[in-house]
Amino acid sequence: MEKANANERQYGVKISPKMIIGMCILFLVLLIGVGVLTKVLPQGAYERTTVDGQESIVNGTYQLIENPETLPVWKWFTAPVEVLFSDDGPLVAFVIFLSVFIGGIYYVLDKADVLKRMIAWIYRKFDKRRYAILLFMVSIFLVVGSTLGFGEGIIGIIPLMILMSISFGWDSLIGVALCYLAVTRGYAASTLNPYGTALVQSIAGVPVYSGLWLRFIYFIISSAILIAFIYLYARRIERDPTKSFTYDTDKKWREQYTGQALFEYQKKKYPFKELVKDFFKGALNILPTGLIACLILGIQYLIKEGNILDTIIYGLSHLTANASPFGAALIMCAFVLVVEVALPGTMVKALTILPILVPLGEFSDISRQSTALIFSIGDAFPNMLYPTDSLLIFTLAMLGCRYKAWIKWLWPYVLVSLAASVGIIGLAVAVGY
Repeated sequence: MEKANANERQYGVKISPKMIIGMCILFLVLLIGVGVLTKVLPQGAYERTTVDGQESIVNGTYQLIENPETLPVWKWFTAPVEVLFSDDGPLVAFVIFLSVFIGGIYYVLDKADVLKRMIAWIYRKFDKRRYAILLFMVSIFLVVGSTLGFGEGIIGIIPLMILMSISFGWDSLIGVALCYLAVTRGYAASTLNPYGTALVQSIAGVPVYSGLWLRFIYFIISSAILIAFIYLYARRIERDPTKSFTYDTDKKWREQYTGQALFEYQKKKYPFKELVKDFFKGALNILPTGLIACLILGIQYLIKEGNILDTIIYGLSHLTANASPFGAALIMCAFVLVVEVALPGTMVKALTILPILVPLGEFSDISRQSTALIFSIGDAFPNMLYPTDSLLIFTLAMLGCRYKAWIKWLWPYVLVSLAASVGIIGLAVAVGY
């Protein structure tokens, strides 16, 4: 939040310098670590084929590259800049633009008291039914994630959900869980999603939107676990607000969006010049997320340019050789989890590794339908965990929440969700799904 002095109201979203420095150090260490891997791992590549404009790996064609050229050390540090001019450049530009635009909009809306009036209206209407609203909001976003996706589009909703949560006496983590976490988990339990289900099934070679019965079971179980987790945490901090994992960092919001302060509005004109100035001020506050996005995609860029991605895929693909069908299924899911670090997008990852997973599954008596489900679970599960997920890092930066605190809050939910996911995979293998 913007702060001119100790007595003035804060506006908009601002990321603390300490948070930015911490994240930059983290990703710089990861960047150097990946750079070291490009020196240590052998370089190799699979043959690729293009069908209908989509490139995919040809299984069984991995070969070491003769006389490979290793990346110079200086390139490790230029990767975050070079990625801007790579195929991922438009994605980086989109993430940065969306982030700073939302930052500018929210600064203006906050200073004009539009946000406060919206939250005050919601509070008056639903304070006595706050848990009904909690159930409604998380259910809506779970369905949206499972059927549509939404991805970066959730960025503009997160601050509003945070402020609503604060006004109800909860904390910012509840607000994030209502939308970001719900969309993420809904996508992991994809049902009618055109990417998580239709695209994955078509690449795996099974009829699109077939076998939905097990996907709906997984969605219902995942939804129930998330709703229970959010409800129990909300009840806990309602009884004792100091139990909140973001109690200290939420202070700036509690001062403005709880009690009588929620209904105190400024009545004044907002000159256009001042509005434009404030928009850019808010955009500038959030701009450091662009640097973080460049560092994240710079890591993925190094993996690709160092020709070690296919080597990693080749090495992981040999782990299922002597495993039982259930064991092989879990290894395949873990395989997707590892590759997620380098290839976070569903489409790119599906085209890259599903041509390998499908025959691996068949060798272990795992159907293509089950392989598609295993891929979907492994594809989206890490989004709420991996620091290489740009949307997660943006969310944490906006919260002012350290990654360590996020994991500390989330780990009970992760363990239960992991157990449920393993159970669904086991059921799929057992019934020949």
